[in-house]
Amino acid sequence: MIKLDKYTPGQILLFFLILSLLLRLGSFFFSVIDHDESTYLIIADEMLKGKTLYKDVIDNKPPGIFLVFSLVQLIFGKSIVGLRLFSALILGISAFLIYRIRLHFSEKKSLAVWSGMLYIFLFTLYRTGMAINTELFFNCTTVLALYVMLPQIKSSQTMLARMTAMGLIMGCGFIIKYVIITDFMALILLFVLLQSENGIPIISIKNIKSIALAAVGFALPFAGVNLYFYLRGNFQEYAHITYEVVSNYPSGSSLVDVGMFFLNFHLKYVPFPLLFYWALLIFYRKGKKSFFLFGLVWYFLDWSIMLYIGKNFHHYYFQLLPVLVLFIPEIARAKIFQRSIWKRNSTVWQLCIVAVLFAIVLINQSYFWKRDDMPRIIAAELKEEVRIEDQIWTLHRMQIIPYLLDLSPASPYIHPTILIEHSDAFMINKFEEIENILTKEPKFIIFKDVYPFVNSIDQFESNYSLKKHYGNIQLWENNNITSPN
Repeated sequence: MIKLDKYTPGQILLFFLILSLLLRLGSFFFSVIDHDESTYLIIADEMLKGKTLYKDVIDNKPPGIFLVFSLVQLIFGKSIVGLRLFSALILGISAFLIYRIRLHFSEKKSLAVWSGMLYIFLFTLYRTGMAINTELFFNCTTVLALYVMLPQIKSSQTMLARMTAMGLIMGCGFIIKYVIITDFMALILLFVLLQSENGIPIISIKNIKSIALAAVGFALPFAGVNLYFYLRGNFQEYAHITYEVVSNYPSGSSLVDVGMFFLNFHLKYVPFPLLFYWALLIFYRKGKKSFFLFGLVWYFLDWSIMLYIGKNFHHYYFQLLPVLVLFIPEIARAKIFQRSIWKRNSTVWQLCIVAVLFAIVLINQSYFWKRDDMPRIIAAELKEEVRIEDQIWTLHRMQIIPYLLDLSPASPYIHPTILIEHSDAFMINKFEEIENILTKEPKFIIFKDVYPFVNSIDQFESNYSLKKHYGNIQLWENNNITSPN
């Protein structure tokens, strides 16, 4: 096996980028992997057209994710492939940062390379990880912040500046998704533990200054966002989403739901959670108490925020990956792996691990070439039938279709579940909103299985006729609007 630890940092970065691109290539051309990704893409596109976030286009996520997607569209144009390419690069860069961080745990480069490789593999192992979601980006800010902070172990001369930068970077992650606050707390804990190792009391002027500056840096991006919406004149809409809707969003999951969500993680990623627990034990036994406490607390802080939200979405698991992959390679130091039977065949074992991970990724990627890309198929068929002023209302993971046709969405609530499932959290009357949408007379309405209109069925059926079935997807056409010649 090629000994990557002999290569320069630049070459190792290139290796991670190529690995990430290779593993994610099969997903580049599929239109919808996750409907969250479609929502961010549509809202970013509408923002670039001049629409106002939280007023003209509405979602419960902080503005950071929409700014990232807007930036990607400015760079690559209106391109799903460009977005997927960008996500692969971010994943590769994150893996390289994890590699550099792991070198602070121990100077053995081979273990650091494995940390980076595991991050890419575990993120890409299942189809969920192919979608471009918030975790991909805020994890990158977390590992970048940790990378910036760690050199203060050896020198305190730049400590205040580094802690301020760490807080600022994490603050940028906070306006992508608020759950990153637990990662920030974990990094503060590590700082205090390492300072204590260097003989600095936990309650000291140095520590208080450093933590205060990190907290200020963390708060600045969020304060800046609030100020921006206030000066722009639509603070009320922003505050409604940020302070009312977000607080309403967590759901009261039962203990059974919580237990199943926790258990599913261990089954889905077996054996890696167990290897993580083993690695923590090794850190403890070797007397590396600071890193042991850091890993243990970071892991359970992340679990606490995920369980508090109460939504059992599998992409939430990705927040746990940085802490897992930083610690797991430590099991190579266990006594069992120092025996001759393992050491003599270490190359074979490593190749077997890589081969198994590659196989799982490829099997899961078969989804993209075995299934029809229905949004693209429908959009291609409707391309000659719509004008630029037409509207299409889509539900059930079909919201990307207007984007593919370069049309604006029929409703400001881009994510279909807002109207169907989360109307109470958003404090909207879904029946009135559906009436408003139908009043706009969309040219086409696309949904799955059953009518989503409840009290508007009569109005819907009197103005629309079923044009075509695509499996369980129904395409309805407005009887009062003629198609262009």
